[in-house]
Amino acid sequence: KAPLLAELGWQQVEKILKSRGARILDYRNILSGDTERWFIREDGHPAAELHQKIAEKLAQDLNANSEK
Repeated sequence: KAPLLAELGWQQVEKILKSRGARILDYRNILSGDTERWFIREDGHPAAELHQKIAEKLAQDLNANSEK
């Protein structure tokens, strides 16, 4: 999880964006199961599989939005 300060920062940004009518695509809860497999052990960056999972969810959300 993100440090508390980052979470507080995100909450403020989210509040501002929503107040201006922005749609928030929050993928922080996209991970399931063994979360270590989603990140590169040596540097903590997302692994290719996580990038793929996020891309698929983003495409799904954008397509759903375009059908409205």
